[in-house]
Amino acid sequence: MNLNGWKRSILVASLVVMALLGSRPWPVRSAEPPQGPDSFKYFGSESCNLCHGQDSANPKSFKESSKFIRLDEYVIWQNQDKHSVAYTNLTTERGRRMASLLHVEDVTRPEVGCLGCHSASVAERTNRQNVAETFKVSEGVSCENCHGPYSGWAAAHQDSSFRTRAPADWARVGFTDLRTPQGKAEKCLSCHIGNVAEGKVVTHEMYAAGHPPLPSIDVATFANAIPRHWYLPAERADPKVRKELGYQQGQLDQTRLAMVSAAVALRTSLKLIADEARTPARTGAPGQSWPDYARFDCWTCHHDLKRDGWRQARIDRDGPPGRVPVSEWPRTLVDLGIDRLAMTDPAAGALRADLKAHEQALRDQANLRPFGRKEAIARAAEDYARSTEILIQKLGEAKFDQSVALPLLRKLVERAETSTPDYDEARHVGWAIAVLVDDLAGALPRFEEIAAVLNQLDKGLKLKLPSGRNYEIEAQMDRALAVIGDYDPATFRAQMAELRALLPPG
Repeated sequence: MNLNGWKRSILVASLVVMALLGSRPWPVRSAEPPQGPDSFKYFGSESCNLCHGQDSANPKSFKESSKFIRLDEYVIWQNQDKHSVAYTNLTTERGRRMASLLHVEDVTRPEVGCLGCHSASVAERTNRQNVAETFKVSEGVSCENCHGPYSGWAAAHQDSSFRTRAPADWARVGFTDLRTPQGKAEKCLSCHIGNVAEGKVVTHEMYAAGHPPLPSIDVATFANAIPRHWYLPAERADPKVRKELGYQQGQLDQTRLAMVSAAVALRTSLKLIADEARTPARTGAPGQSWPDYARFDCWTCHHDLKRDGWRQARIDRDGPPGRVPVSEWPRTLVDLGIDRLAMTDPAAGALRADLKAHEQALRDQANLRPFGRKEAIARAAEDYARSTEILIQKLGEAKFDQSVALPLLRKLVERAETSTPDYDEARHVGWAIAVLVDDLAGALPRFEEIAAVLNQLDKGLKLKLPSGRNYEIEAQMDRALAVIGDYDPATFRAQMAELRALLPPG
């Protein structure tokens, strides 16, 4: 038997032992495992391959489980998911060049600050007691990055009752709640926007050294382009499974995810500003002083200087010329989320006013002086972030069906038609429109004409994301930067007018 065979045998034996020890669905409450990130061990993705590396069209076993999961999740991750090459990207010529410019020996070293997003964040810790020998940093962003450390829930999740447990029960065994839109968005955005506590921060210094810009993000769009390795609730044919998941007939899951993730994006960006402003210098990591320009709007400075350019026409923005605002795109869909709540909740108006007040307070601090004052900016961002909690909660509980989505689509298009958004804001709007249109396809009589306008919108905003892992970021950069440079809000508004004319009244 070769070495890989021995490893596989050991893993199988470990699973059997863990299953026997965990034959009861859940541990006795008086013997709950200790809390915290160091309570459980990371084993690496090979542990998941044993069950999740099958052909979903012809699973060898787990017939009942195949109604709930695909069983080929590992195969998709290994062969198609761009997250599986996240660590490898650090070892490319770009990675070596960045190391040189950042004056570090190697960007794969934990203290540099890249592994938090390019591998399991546990890889950054010097104490490896919570890492099994089978764990490999080189696997990049693998199963445990999103689902949590394997040892805590490996046995428990083999019982069918696991999937119906409350998120609090999952948390006790280190399992991440990815079923709710909020849980999914929080996990994705911890890297795609940032999280100081988890060591996931892309700084202006990293950008200057060559890190590709982190764009605005719609979680529904990005998740589909991974490509997605899970079923949507509506895709599960078994009525028992649908009932277990709490599926609501007519619920437009992608629209719901887009709306909730937009609110989570706002909170995540605000928390990143506040936490970074309050965090002492990160020992050994680049970007150790505030202000970190990466928290502010990139394109205020990084744009072609044009006389009578569209930036001078943004009269809807408060503040003196020359001030650099904090990144604006996370606030783009807040009003639309409140529009949804206002359909059924009389308190939505007060929530809108509260959020507007906090938004203005943050802008005032950023406008007071270039990049604001550290303590004041942190305090305004913290207050604003706390005020988003009720919005996130209520959107997560709200129903999004066709009767809700169609008026939201109209409101989104009409509002965009009269605005002067920057590129990232316009792209965020474009993604939201695409999600809504896709969910409403059967309710749009002029769908093909709408799709044609969306194709034109895609050309100007690069809405369609490359799916899979077989592409090089270097090959995308020239076109991506050219699209940003050529962006014209007047063209965007004209396309919104076309869409408005094609939408059914209501």
